[in-house]
Amino acid sequence: MRRTSRMFLLILLIISVNNSIAQKIKFPAIGIGSGILFPQNQWDTGYYFELQSEVGEVMDYVFLIPYVSFWNAQKSETRFNTTVDLNMSHINFGSEMIGYLNPEAKGFFTGIGIGYHIIFADKTAPQYFSQKPEVKEETETKISFAGLLGYQLKFLNFSCALKLKYYLINGGYNTLQTGLIFSYNL
Repeated sequence: MRRTSRMFLLILLIISVNNSIAQKIKFPAIGIGSGILFPQNQWDTGYYFELQSEVGEVMDYVFLIPYVSFWNAQKSETRFNTTVDLNMSHINFGSEMIGYLNPEAKGFFTGIGIGYHIIFADKTAPQYFSQKPEVKEETETKISFAGLLGYQLKFLNFSCALKLKYYLINGGYNTLQTGLIFSYNL
């Protein structure tokens, strides 16, 4: 009897929490962004493209934003009088929770994020007995945590946000990213 009543109370709690969140969740904005990134480990400055969708206000002044982004960075290393070119590409699936410092969804904001990275690394080195360079491909998957801050301006149905984000990625791929996000408010 006790177990049944506990399960019933747990189900009621889940339904009530779900209904309170579900009333606020909608898709009020979709956006596209681009910018530059500064990877760790002596990679050259790279670039990124991002698609995002605002899910809605999950708490007062706090918004959930899932995104997908593509990164690219390069570097060259010299080993034993041979130059090796490295190209790193990321596909990042993640989500951010941002909170605004004023009651409206504009102005300064700060937030946190979590991401899943698929990292493709290509190493290109010349071969001694062939005209074709040797290409080695490696793929890794990583989890990241991020801290971010920014400023958002709103104009009728559009908004523009300047965002600064720092990713903590295990395996030495920590990255600072800055860019502009343009959104259309649905």
